[in-house]
Amino acid sequence: QIDQSFTATITVNGVPYATYTSHLGTLAQGRTLLKWGELPGSPAYLATLSNVNPFNQVFPVDFSQVRSTNMMNLTLELSKADIPQALWGQQLGIRFNMTDTGGTAGTAPNATVTIDNVRMDSFIPTYAVTYSGNGSTGGAPPTDASSPYLPGSTVTVLGNTGFLVRTGFTFSGWNTAANGSGTDYAPGSTFTINNNVTLYAKWADPFTTWINGFSGLGGFTARTDDPDQDGGPNFLEFAVNSNPANGALFGKAIAKLATVGGDTNVLTFTIAVRSTAGAFVAVGNNQQATDGPGDLLYIVEASNDVSDWGTPVVTEVTGADATAIQAGLPALDSDWSYKTFRTDGHAGNDASDFIRVNVTSPIP
Repeated sequence: QIDQSFTATITVNGVPYATYTSHLGTLAQGRTLLKWGELPGSPAYLATLSNVNPFNQVFPVDFSQVRSTNMMNLTLELSKADIPQALWGQQLGIRFNMTDTGGTAGTAPNATVTIDNVRMDSFIPTYAVTYSGNGSTGGAPPTDASSPYLPGSTVTVLGNTGFLVRTGFTFSGWNTAANGSGTDYAPGSTFTINNNVTLYAKWADPFTTWINGFSGLGGFTARTDDPDQDGGPNFLEFAVNSNPANGALFGKAIAKLATVGGDTNVLTFTIAVRSTAGAFVAVGNNQQATDGPGDLLYIVEASNDVSDWGTPVVTEVTGADATAIQAGLPALDSDWSYKTFRTDGHAGNDASDFIRVNVTSPIP
């Protein structure tokens, strides 16, 4: 219906006459609306719905209940299908023009009586469902072709039909809040709509996706937990492509003497790094990179005697030298890649060097 219930003041030629209530509307007994004298039968009156928009329809109105007490039921019911979608959610003005087409005693045949300014400021409540990519880096949010909906309608949640993606993250459904604090909805689930709803894409962070892929952790899945008790918290094992369920398999980190840039016996250090990490850059004598999606900060640093970390200069080894050093190393999972670093000396001119990676999470 246009509205559950509404009232409007009926005026005749500008003079207030009665109050009309939609669908239940009964003019109060004793109020004279139209005085015809005797009204035999049921004259063919018409009610015309008009609006400033180009929308006009004529609906028959049953006046068979007009009695000598001048009590009359006046009902006009419209379904959603009766009103063009362009008018949904707008206010509609209604004017009833009642014409006696049959002639009655006491009036001239075909006399016309117009009730002016019958207006209902009724609101057609409809509610929209929209989808948000919520930080997506590709694809498009789906569009619900059935939106807008009438109150109480059942909405079926769409899937990721627009192939939304977010670098480093995995799509995991929808939520009514951008930060994930609202109600979760999986594709294909349903809900009853009674207000406008925006569904935001949920993006599972890569750490959560990774840690949930292991069994036997006993519930120790937080970033700082150490389920295999090897001294490395989960976030460190995540950073270097390790296995948090097996203390004997601690990451992909290999130190060895190698030839770099013509120097022989150079101390090199190769580690697995998240593929979504940015480029390593020099910060002081160290090399640093951040992985935003993984919320990790990598710091590769060196020492001469394990008491002066950050004193020797560390640089990244690239090109053919890195390829040669990384040859034959264990294969990495798809979201990691090897990076190789060196200290600033070699065995011929530097009595001792040490090199390590520090990982911090969350990123400071």
